[in-house]
Amino acid sequence: MYPANIFVINEIKKLMNDGQIGEGLIIDYPSGIGNLLIYLMTFYKKEYLYGIDNFEQISKEDVDLYQNLVNGNFKIQTNEDFNKVKLNQEIDVVICIELSLDKILNSVLDLNPKFLIIETMYVSRYKNIIKKLDQIFNIYLINESIVIFKKKQI
Repeated sequence: MYPANIFVINEIKKLMNDGQIGEGLIIDYPSGIGNLLIYLMTFYKKEYLYGIDNFEQISKEDVDLYQNLVNGNFKIQTNEDFNKVKLNQEIDVVICIELSLDKILNSVLDLNPKFLIIETMYVSRYKNIIKKLDQIFNIYLINESIVIFKKKQI
């Protein structure tokens, strides 16, 4: 498992235990083959876990085959397909690990999550991303691997 995802799992458990999340969707974007979702389903409702990916690094068919082999069977879709069937359900968390966030930032913000989790490296490397996020979110937590942003109350 990618090291940042270990921090993600730990912090999502804390957010649940603190009652800050629990009834909304968690979206892993990009989700790749969906391994993070498999770990999250051990303590979060599977029907609230979704993956979004553009399938440039691995085909949707291969992702679906892998999901069937590991009994994950998660709905991993493109952003466009997710938006077509978007549920009228609140999104608790969007997780963006291991991708150039600048490429998908607007799509992520359109999801309007309560919390956004990104890798810490984005804080130092992409100042324009942080400026954009600062308009919508406050930093909730930062450590050596991830940053959690919480949506500002308006």
